Amino acid sequence: MLKKIPRSAWDLIVCLCLLLITLTIVKMTRMSGEQEAAAEVPARVTVETQLHTSIFYKPCGHTVTENPADSSAFVGADSEALASMGWRVEWREDGVYLYRESDDFCPTDAAKRHLRLYNRQLAVYAGPLGSDGELLEVLDIPLKSLPPRWLAQLTNGGIEFADEETLLMALDSVDEMIK
Repeated sequence: MLKKIPRSAWDLIVCLCLLLITLTIVKMTRMSGEQEAAAEVPARVTVETQLHTSIFYKPCGHTVTENPADSSAFVGADSEALASMGWRVEWREDGVYLYRESDDFCPTDAAKRHLRLYNRQLAVYAGPLGSDGELLEVLDIPLKSLPPRWLAQLTNGGIEFADEETLLMALDSVDEMIK
């Protein structure tokens, strides 16, 4: 048999339910206010905007990040303008975060050159050794005239140089040995 619940217990249950509903409404109101505050982050880059950029360079796999970056070139730009420049944009309270990918080498690797064999000829490629850098030039240097150390390195993949000037100096020294 079920016992009858006293009136005071029902009053307590109703009061607890009302309290729970009130707390839920207060919490939802606060969350709504936080979302509105997040939406109030400026939608345009200003001189005061902290700008953070991150570029992923696909050929070499490097990421170059600037925190903070110079925002002067972006002043007045909104999300649409930044997107049209190729940036993925995140507006945060502490600034604007810009991300993009590049089909070029990073600034460090862009200067590098490497030698490797191309159809049994010596060839100059852009970028670091091991990359799929662009074929820049096929050289008219007989392979048999190269130093044995170079031939071994070329057979094992190639020779990397810090920049074009270093490559040219090395090729000049080989050219002097041939003459």
